[in-house]
Amino acid sequence: DETGYWTGFESDFAREVGKIIGMEVDFQEISWEQKYAELNSGAIDCIWNGFTANSADKIDGVEYKRSDLVDFTYGYMLNQQCVVVKADNLDSFKSEADLAGKKVAVKNGTMSNQYAESIKDEYGFEVVTFSTSPDMYQAVMGGQVEACLDDTPILKYNIKIGELDMKFVDGTENEPAQYGFAIFDAANQELVDK
Repeated sequence: DETGYWTGFESDFAREVGKIIGMEVDFQEISWEQKYAELNSGAIDCIWNGFTANSADKIDGVEYKRSDLVDFTYGYMLNQQCVVVKADNLDSFKSEADLAGKKVAVKNGTMSNQYAESIKDEYGFEVVTFSTSPDMYQAVMGGQVEACLDDTPILKYNIKIGELDMKFVDGTENEPAQYGFAIFDAANQELVDK
């Protein structure tokens, strides 16, 4: 918020879990593309930010399952990817097939990025990557792209708090996956166990 206090579902949940397990929570903003480097270097102890456990990431051009790179807690929330468009364009989009020939925004290095890449040839759209969610939403609102794909809970929250004039395209949700939080160093296994 305006005072620098971290707000939202994930931060509130992390604080409550911290109280229960007797650990203080300190939030660090990182580049999502650098999440493994940040974790590996010890700059952060865990990743707790809408991190989908049963997914994969490319590192130096090689695809790795996330569960091979880090240890995850049990899942704490189901997540899906969904297509969102500017509200006044909703009538033009009834399914993924209506994305043909269009530009679809995703945040780089995310589950949405992977999902979009996996279906872009089938539906004939172009994937455009952004570093942050606000940049991606602004591109939709400004007309630089026709749609975006993002985690449904994150989209719902950002549409609400940002008062964004965007709407979900019904029926475009993919199979749900679990959010978990992750650690890298086995020395932190106590954190995952707790």
